[in-house]
Amino acid sequence: MGMGFPKGGVEFLRDLGAHNNRDWFQANKKRYEREVKEPAKRLAEAITSVLKKVDRRHAGDPARAVGRIFRDIRFSKDKTPYYTHVWFNFPLANGERQAGAAYYVGIDLEGAGTGAGCWEPPPERMETLRAKLAKQHGAFHKIVDDKKFHERFGDLEGEAYKRVPKPYPPDHPAGDLLKLKGVHVHAPVPLKVATSDGFLDVVADDFRLLAPLVAFLDKGLSSG
Repeated sequence: MGMGFPKGGVEFLRDLGAHNNRDWFQANKKRYEREVKEPAKRLAEAITSVLKKVDRRHAGDPARAVGRIFRDIRFSKDKTPYYTHVWFNFPLANGERQAGAAYYVGIDLEGAGTGAGCWEPPPERMETLRAKLAKQHGAFHKIVDDKKFHERFGDLEGEAYKRVPKPYPPDHPAGDLLKLKGVHVHAPVPLKVATSDGFLDVVADDFRLLAPLVAFLDKGLSSG
């Protein structure tokens, strides 16, 4: 069965962007629950069902997959209290959330997207992954340079050091990979697709392409 995010949910987020304050949100809380919260819950459950077939290790509790709408504004210059996007995060079902990579889906006012990776994991985790990349960069490139994968997700994203970190030599054949502080990719999804019955099929197809990358990162982050 197909499933997408409701257009009414996007309209709510658009209105929230124009009235991003507690009074407006409280006055429209029932609309939020009807148009955003409950549909997001159902979509998380549907995506988790997809993961049970694609990568069961990441098919955890769907209730934990949905991002909170409340922003943490304690250390931010932007004091608007609510996010105007919806996102879903699927880390390893068992273990620490940063013990491996994660799949994600995001929906905002401009469009949607799918992706996966590890976003600047703890230094000790990244060191073990870096060791795996140094030894198995050929296998890693086979994954990310695959024609279908690269056409869909493009190049790797994430911040990087200016130089290859020690103890690796500056001319290491995997130098560009070793500079990375994290490894992730994403692919755009038009908003008209995200709000259609075909959205879940797009997510499923993208997650199948991402599964080999996630498996490599999971192993690297946990054992090197």
